[in-house]
Amino acid sequence: MKTKYNKRKLKKPFRNTKKLYKLFRKTITRKQRGGSKNTKTHSKSIIIDDTDTSIGERAFFGRTDITSVTIPGSVTSIGERAFQGCSGLKSIVIHPGVISIGDRAFSGCGLKSIVIPGSVKSIGKRAFEGCTKLTSIIIPDSVTSIGDRAFSGCGLINIVIPNSVTMIGNFVFSGCSSLNSIQIPDSVTSIGEEAFKGCIGLKTIQIPESVKFISNNAFAKITMTNLENVKAPLRFHHFFEGAPSLSEPRTASH
Repeated sequence: MKTKYNKRKLKKPFRNTKKLYKLFRKTITRKQRGGSKNTKTHSKSIIIDDTDTSIGERAFFGRTDITSVTIPGSVTSIGERAFQGCSGLKSIVIHPGVISIGDRAFSGCGLKSIVIPGSVKSIGKRAFEGCTKLTSIIIPDSVTSIGDRAFSGCGLINIVIPNSVTMIGNFVFSGCSSLNSIQIPDSVTSIGEEAFKGCIGLKTIQIPESVKFISNNAFAKITMTNLENVKAPLRFHHFFEGAPSLSEPRTASH
């Protein structure tokens, strides 16, 4: 016996298929990408729920409407591209607990300043790349690894590199044209390719005796005549030819 279907009635449940798909996709995205059902997303502010232990890859990727984020101490990792492209994101509070910040986690964001908690050990590649409004960042002594291009193209004015860092990777601060001073700690032994390339605003550079290797183009495209105070081991003076003030770093007296 054949069952008869009413074609007119059959079509009705499928009229909103696109809306249902979008709702389904949004729900799946939240669960898979690191936002629990308790994560608060009122208007333009996001407060990650304190039961979440991680923020997944691309969790809030491209959300230009977000202006502030609060990450609780329960979260130990911020995934790759988690907040990439959130150009409206101006404020973020990261509570102690986060251990790693993934690759491109905040690249292209509108952040103006950020305090990285003392629990963080690693900052991924391109983590803050292209954050042109980011003028201030505090990196704690707990950080031992800073990925390539981590702060490339940022609006940083000053940067303090902690003593826990042993090498400055490739392109880490390249294109930071507003950066006016850098002080390399005694823990650093090498400075990578184009690490400070294009930092045309630099006036003060201090490199300790602990540094054994500097890539040939680490300080490329810097206006040497603008440098007011350069202290570097004699073996590296050729990198700063033309600088009006060039001397060797002071060594501790015994």
